[in-house]
Amino acid sequence: RRISFIKGSIESILEVSAFRITHSQVEPFTEIEKSHFLEIAKVHAAQAQRIIALAYKDLPAKDHYTTEDAESDVVFAGFVTMVDPPHEQV
Repeated sequence: RRISFIKGSIESILEVSAFRITHSQVEPFTEIEKSHFLEIAKVHAAQAQRIIALAYKDLPAKDHYTTEDAESDVVFAGFVTMVDPPHEQV
């Protein structure tokens, strides 16, 4: 079994997500649901939290994969937030 795991900004991950996972069930991901996650992320961002979105995709068995193979129609797994204080130089 081969799985592509990807992480990135919430906007970039939602853009390539075609599915979402909830309670171990993978289902189609609607634009309304994506907008809801963006709104939640904005609340966290307003509190100076860094947001990292996570997704994955089961890949068919073959010898070579393109970026398109690994990073399109992925399953949105969620996002994490963390406090990332400015560095002294900033």
